[in-house]
Amino acid sequence: MVNRGSLLPREEDPGDLKMLPGDLVDLKGGELVKQTVNPEDIIAWTDNKMNFDNTPISEVIKMIQEHYGVKVTVSDPSLLTHTLIGIFPNDNLNVLLKALEATKEFKVSRDGDNVVIQSPF
Repeated sequence: MVNRGSLLPREEDPGDLKMLPGDLVDLKGGELVKQTVNPEDIIAWTDNKMNFDNTPISEVIKMIQEHYGVKVTVSDPSLLTHTLIGIFPNDNLNVLLKALEATKEFKVSRDGDNVVIQSPF
């Protein structure tokens, strides 16, 4: 849940969380964990976009696999140290992969449900 306004607990309880705009609360291990996020990153999918803000390629790969049901691998593990910044379309896998290539940091190939990210050199 991403909060765009303040939510205050009705009663003072040390376990209650006060949420401010930009707060995200997640349930992890039976406990509520609050973190500050950019709401645009969280709701970008509603506009068919993926918003990356220094997002590690490993996380980008995970998002692509979950969203499109494909297997993504990297040819060189050093590529996993790269991060991605930008807003990319997510309504078409081929367009997203071409946008990744347009960064000039990657060469991307696809064979059916298998995607390989390589160094451009």
